[in-house]
Amino acid sequence: MSSQQFWPCTLSFKPTPEELRFLETALAEGHRPYVCEISDFGADADSGRAGQIVVRGRSRRELVLIESRKSIVSVFVSEFKFAADALLMWLGGAPVETVLEHLKDHLVVMPGMTSSYIFPHANADTSDAAAKG
Repeated sequence: MSSQQFWPCTLSFKPTPEELRFLETALAEGHRPYVCEISDFGADADSGRAGQIVVRGRSRRELVLIESRKSIVSVFVSEFKFAADALLMWLGGAPVETVLEHLKDHLVVMPGMTSSYIFPHANADTSDAAAKG
């Protein structure tokens, strides 16, 4: 993801109700939510956890869970609201297994892939993960 605008900020687009709810909830929970470009979102927590929600088609999103600047897992989900809820769980301290269980009914397999989630960035710095977005 490219340049981050931390919330609250002036946006160049009108966020959906779900996107606005994510930004406001993350901020209220003490996290640092941000927007990158149109419809890419993320947040950082004081715990060293973070996450990014990246557009992957009209409604599909890629959720990247990060801990200590290392990508833990990328998960492909059907809608923004499911990715946002899962990211808030992650930022709040939920284990990755709990987050994946929460998402199980909303996972999608993207074209050219064989799974709804991957663990490719386990040893990569998040700047590498962001570059693919």
